[in-house]
Amino acid sequence: FQGGFTLGQVPAYDLALKVRNLDVQKVRAENRDSKLAAALNLDLWVKGRGTNLQIMDTTARFNLLPSRVGPVAAVEGKGAAVLRDGRLNLQEVKLFAGDTTLSAHGQIGAIEQAPQGKILYSLRSKNIAPWLELADLKGNGRLNIDGTASGRFEALNVEGKANVADFQLSGYSLQRGAVSWTLAQVGSPQLRGNIKASANDVNAAIRLKTVDANVAVQGLEPIEVDANVSAQDQEKQGHRLKAHLQYLPERLNVLLQELALQLPNGAWRMPQQARLIAHGKTITVDDLLLQSGAQNIRAKGSVGSQGSQDFHVEVNRFSLEDLRPFIQNFPDISGRVSAEARLGGTAASPVIESTVNADGLKIAGQPYAG
Repeated sequence: FQGGFTLGQVPAYDLALKVRNLDVQKVRAENRDSKLAAALNLDLWVKGRGTNLQIMDTTARFNLLPSRVGPVAAVEGKGAAVLRDGRLNLQEVKLFAGDTTLSAHGQIGAIEQAPQGKILYSLRSKNIAPWLELADLKGNGRLNIDGTASGRFEALNVEGKANVADFQLSGYSLQRGAVSWTLAQVGSPQLRGNIKASANDVNAAIRLKTVDANVAVQGLEPIEVDANVSAQDQEKQGHRLKAHLQYLPERLNVLLQELALQLPNGAWRMPQQARLIAHGKTITVDDLLLQSGAQNIRAKGSVGSQGSQDFHVEVNRFSLEDLRPFIQNFPDISGRVSAEARLGGTAASPVIESTVNADGLKIAGQPYAG
């Protein structure tokens, strides 16, 4: 490290930093993680005057020489930026790491009331496996991101799109996925915008041929979200979810406005809206009811990782064949099941009472009574 700093009404500085083989773990004395083992090689130069955004006239450059961050090897890049008269000019930022490239450039108003210009950025990754491993996740896939940012720092307008292909993560997968976003006043209480997402050939806890979601966002405290999700399973049956979410500190309120499932033996729907509340470590369900003719599923009560438990689930004449479109390699099982389960006691010492009855149960064509 070398350079100088001149104190005064408007301080001036000219600083240069050279880093060779810096191990991040040695900097972070606590919570060491082998995945953060690194060898960083960086040259950084900053020259300018002022510390207030309104009067700052500062130029910064960096040169990242071949480095390693955990499983991500051969990381290198360079960048240069100028902050002058309340505007940030990102002249060039380029980063390379194996099959991944990141670039950004453009101008943006830091404090202007009516700023002009925008920052453009793009990311291309032919293999995201090393980055997932850095986050202690196992998976792979390809990822492309393009976007822009404009406006003031404290109220950014952002637009962009992302595409993922051949994505796998911890046993979940999708063949193709896309997300686009248009958000205004990000970072301010006037946040608003829209996010759209779609995916094909989704294999998660259930299998879905297509998924489409449209999410409208507004506000900051609380954040209000209106979500519409539609899906099609492997049997080309359609399903729909509509909900309003309200994010508050330590609390999430969910109003389920519509839930419709088109199953092989008929459509399941909610005859009434239902509320879910997540507060602290407790989830409360306010009388969630799904019906299909004489069949129904009802859930209500509270359950959590601590404190008292009081949760009740009731299933009446549910057709096991209705699970076939969602579960891969579903066994040859048919019949109807009625069940009731009640959870009581405490999280440390739960008490579970349950009954299960089957009607017309067949496994591999063989009838069973129960």
